[in-house]
Order: sequence, then C-alpha cells, then structure tokens
Amino acid sequence: MAAIGPVDVLLIPVGGGTTIDAVMATEVVELLDPKVIIPMHYRTLGLYWGIATADPFLSGKTVVHPHTRSLVLNASRLPDVPTVIVLRYE
Repeated sequence: MAAIGPVDVLLIPVGGGTTIDAVMATEVVELLDPKVIIPMHYRTLGLYWGIATADPFLSGKTVVHPHTRSLVLNASRLPDVPTVIVLRYE
C-alpha cells in the first residue's frame, strides 16, 4: 500500500456480483483508511442485476446522505474520521 500513498477519497464497489462485495470492500477501506468513501455498484430501486444493496457495507460506519447526485470536496475540509457518503441516484 505504500506505493499508493495516502488516500483521501475512495470510490468502491460494494454490491458483489462481478465486483467486490461488502465484506471485501470493508477490508479495502480498513487497509487504505480513506477519509471519504463513496460506495458504488450496488442494488437500488432502479438497479438490481443480482447484486446486494449498500446496507451490509454501510453497517457500523459513519454515513452521510447529502441528497445530491454530485459532490464537491475540499482537501482542507475532509472529515477527521472515515465517512461514507451515499450519493443520490436516478
């Protein structure tokens, strides 16, 4: 992981199927220790494809739902603890 260096923002699949599942995604998050985690590739009301919801991944984590589809981050204002930001989908 030294080759990667510090990770501020991590977009990570969490739904399983053809990508990693919640358990493996949690392991990656623990390994990389990012400040912001944005889950992707998970089941929603509009997307099924035989994958899991984000709920198993979100369990036990600090989670924010900003009710927006996009996000602007500022390096000087990143959270002190790893925070999962769940963006709105459409």
